[in-house]
Amino acid sequence: METSSLQNFDSSSAVNSYSQLGAAVLNVQSQLEEFFTSSNAPTQLEYVYDITDFAAKEALVQDYSLDGLNFPQIEVLSEQAMGGALGAYATEQNTIYLSEALLELGQDGVLTRVLLEETGHFFDTLLNPGGDTAGDEGELFQNIVMGNSLSISELTRIQSENDWGMIDVNGTSIFVEQDNSLGSARYLGTFNGGGTYSIYDYVGSDDTNDYYRFIVSNNVSFSVDLTGLSADADLQLLNSSGGVISSSTAGGTTTDRIRTTLSPGTYYARVYQYSGNTNYSLAMMADAAGNSRETARNVGTLDNSTQYFYDFVGSRDTNNYANDTNDYYRFSLNNSSNFRLSLSGMTADGDVQLLNSSGSVIASSVLGGSSSESINTTLGAGTYFVRVYPYSTVTTGYTLTLGASVINDNSLSAARNIGTLSGTRNFTDFVGSTDTNDYYRFSLNSTRNFRLGLNGMSADGDVQLLNSSGGVIASSVLGGSSSESINTTLGAGTYFVRVYPFGGANTNYNLSLTA
Repeated sequence: METSSLQNFDSSSAVNSYSQLGAAVLNVQSQLEEFFTSSNAPTQLEYVYDITDFAAKEALVQDYSLDGLNFPQIEVLSEQAMGGALGAYATEQNTIYLSEALLELGQDGVLTRVLLEETGHFFDTLLNPGGDTAGDEGELFQNIVMGNSLSISELTRIQSENDWGMIDVNGTSIFVEQDNSLGSARYLGTFNGGGTYSIYDYVGSDDTNDYYRFIVSNNVSFSVDLTGLSADADLQLLNSSGGVISSSTAGGTTTDRIRTTLSPGTYYARVYQYSGNTNYSLAMMADAAGNSRETARNVGTLDNSTQYFYDFVGSRDTNNYANDTNDYYRFSLNNSSNFRLSLSGMTADGDVQLLNSSGSVIASSVLGGSSSESINTTLGAGTYFVRVYPYSTVTTGYTLTLGASVINDNSLSAARNIGTLSGTRNFTDFVGSTDTNDYYRFSLNSTRNFRLGLNGMSADGDVQLLNSSGGVIASSVLGGSSSESINTTLGAGTYFVRVYPFGGANTNYNLSLTA
C-alpha cells in the first residue's frame, strides 16, 4: 500500500514511483490555488456546500495556502479492496484512497478528476464539520473547479446522489464517499471479441448512476442491451472523455438497446434512473468478425504465416440478448499455398466453411458436438473467406487458426509433386505477372490414356505437357479465356505440366488431370 499526502507530495515520496500520480497531484494543487484565489470562489463554495463554518470559508478564500491545511493522505489500494471504485475519501482517516486500476488506466484527465472530486469531499469536512452536504458535493466541486458546464439533468442527478460506500483497508471496512461517476466506473476488462458480458444491478433514487468501463483492443461490432426493468432506466455509451457516442431512452420498462461499431480505445456504459427504482440486466457483446462477406474481418495476407482469432457465435446467448450466427474472415494469398484451418476450443457445435472470392464453398468441416474442425487444402493466389457458424441454436466461443505455406512451383525442380496419377486430380491456382509459371509433376506406372483440362480463366492462360527432361510433348494455346485441353496416350514414366499466362495476362484457373 503506497502512502503520501496532497500537501507533502515530492520526489522522496513512495507514491512518486507512479510518475503519473505525481503529475496529477501537482495539477490538482495548481487548479485549487487558481480556484480559491478567484473572485468567484466565495459564491461557488456556497453553491456547492451546505456551509456551517463561515470562518473556515473566509480563511480559504482570503488566505488560501496548502501549508495551512491538513490535506488528506493518499493511499493506493488494490482494485478488489476498492470494491470497483476508482477513488474514495474517508473522513475519519482523512485519507483519499485510489485504486491501482486508476493508475493502470493511464489517463491523466481521469486521474485528475478523481483527485479533485475526493478533495472536494475533504473540503466538505472543513466547511460543514459534523455534517454532509446533500448529494455528491465532490463531483459538483470537481466540475466547478475544472470549469465544466452541467445540464439541468446532470446537476439534478449530482445534487440527489447518495455517494456513500464501504471499502476494505487491511481487513477493516471503512465508510467512504465514493466517486460515483466515470472515475468510479466498474472495470470490466478488455473486449476483443468472443463473448457476452452480463451484469445485474440496480438504479434508483439512492443510486442514480452505474458506470462500467471497458477497453476495446480491435475494431468490433458492439451491442449493449438493458433489460429486466420494473421502472424506467436509460442507457448511454460514452467515449473515454465521457462524451456520448450513442444513447437509448425507451420509455417505461421497454428494453434499451445500442448497436454500433467501435475502434480500439476506452469506453463507458452508463445506466441511469429516469423514474422509479429498478433492478436491471445489462448485456454487452463485442464481435470482432463481421457477419457477412461484405463486413468480414480482413486478416490480410496469409503467405507463410499463422494467425489466431478468438470470438463467439450463437443464435442467442444464455440471456437471450445476442444474435451472432455468422463470423466471416477475409484473407488473401499472393502465391499458391498449402492452406490449413482449425476451429477449436468450443463448448458446443460450431462448424466452418472455406469460401472463394465469390462466396462459393471450397471446403467445409461439420463434425458433431464440440469436436474440433479442420480444413487442409491447396489454394492458388487470390482472395478467400472463412465462415464460422453455430449448428442449430447453440452458442459457443471458439479459437480459429489460419495458416498457409507457399508452394514454390515456378520451375521443373520446384514443381508441385502430385505423385502417381491414378484417376482424376483437380487444382485451383493463379498465373500472371507475379507468378509466370506453375509446374506440376506426376508419374505413371503403366501406359495410360491421359486427359488434361484447363478452364475457369478470366484471361488468356496456356498449358504444356512435358517429358521428364522438360521437352514439350503437347500444348494447348487457344486465345482469350477459352478452355484448354490435351488428350494423349503416355507410357510409364515421369511427366510435367506447365501452366503459364499469355503476354501480360493475369488469371485464376482450374486444372484437371486424369489418367
